[in-house]
Amino acid sequence: MKPGHFESIGSVIGIHLGSTNSYLSVLEFEGNKQIPKVIKKFPSVVHLKSGDNPENVIYGFKRLVGRNFDDPIVQKEMKRNEFLPFPLPYKIVKSPSNASAWVKTSYGHLCSPVTMLQGFITNMKETAESYIGKKNVVTGAIFTSPRAKFTLDVLKATEKATNMAGLVRVGTMFESNAAAIAYGLHNKEEGRLFAVVDLGGRTFDVSIMERVNSRPCFKPKGHAMGDIFLGGEDFDNVLMEYLVSEAMKGNGLTTTKDIPLLALQKFRLLAEQAKIQLSSASETEITLPPITSTDDASKGVEKHISIRLTRSKFEGLVSNLIERIKFECWNSLADAGVTARDVDEVLLVGGMARVPIVERSVTEIFGKSPCRGLVAPDEAVALGAITDVLHQRCFGIHNDDAWTLCEELDPDLVFPENLTTPWKDWYYCKYRSENRHN
Repeated sequence: MKPGHFESIGSVIGIHLGSTNSYLSVLEFEGNKQIPKVIKKFPSVVHLKSGDNPENVIYGFKRLVGRNFDDPIVQKEMKRNEFLPFPLPYKIVKSPSNASAWVKTSYGHLCSPVTMLQGFITNMKETAESYIGKKNVVTGAIFTSPRAKFTLDVLKATEKATNMAGLVRVGTMFESNAAAIAYGLHNKEEGRLFAVVDLGGRTFDVSIMERVNSRPCFKPKGHAMGDIFLGGEDFDNVLMEYLVSEAMKGNGLTTTKDIPLLALQKFRLLAEQAKIQLSSASETEITLPPITSTDDASKGVEKHISIRLTRSKFEGLVSNLIERIKFECWNSLADAGVTARDVDEVLLVGGMARVPIVERSVTEIFGKSPCRGLVAPDEAVALGAITDVLHQRCFGIHNDDAWTLCEELDPDLVFPENLTTPWKDWYYCKYRSENRHN
């Protein structure tokens, strides 16, 4: 998508495709003004069948979009799934027609991640059209992507799914840039340095960026650092394991593998609720449901147990996860060649920004508190994406990021001297990608 591509901005939506939750934003008229607004949060799941059976719900599929079965990230996801207390209710397999990673359900149904993403985006498009009115059919979108571990193949697959969903005009911007726009950092003076720390449901990203007076408004300093296997769900899993261990005391059960999936779902929900409550309270009381063996429902003691969980206990349980967050933050500073003192402002976004121990850790590392404002931290990325549609100054991908992606494709890639703008560089890179086997 080239600058000025969105002639009718009322037909454009902003989409933040998250691993756990996705957010939809639109431009809404208030009088004569168009106001950016996030209108809905969508759990990033696909329901293949009706009913409450958890095996019919496909979540985590976004991580597979645009990746081959042999991709290290896909292989790590499969290996990691063997040890999770709440494993994926499906298998990751190789596509019958190519090397892509697909999903195979417990009842043998094969699903393409791109096709699932198409249906997911179609739902978002239809939701936006219902909200703004059918007279203004949605035909375009700016969707956001993480900088860390992002590849050309992922971009192409996402664009393909978006086009299949009926969105013919598609632009992209990195989540860190979108978050910065939501907080107004694109209006700051040139040369200021920002750190964007994004801890979502399943991924963690840290970007150090410099404000520049050229598109796309922010220049990366070093590579994006992060851990795509670190997020709010990991905090939930740690807490869920603790709650299950408390419930199993005196129950004759020794492992979560003996517990039915539906029972684990209840504990997972309790863990998430407790985490949220402890973000604003120093302690919470949790009533644990009875659990029995998968093999024999008569085993175990059918009684509810109430426990009191303090914020201090919770922070102790997740201390290893906090250390991983700190590690990536320090890495981002080192790779950017700057110190924490050089960073002028810090943003902390994503749903986990509300967790006190996360905010304290980021403050400790950068020596300053994250910016506060009226923007909800989990909505910041989607809000920034649609905000930029108004002035169309900051969407796109900076040269330095484009070169990094191209180098992953072809380390020996050399750009012709006449390619001087980020857009030309980016499209040349895409051309090389699409024709690399010709």
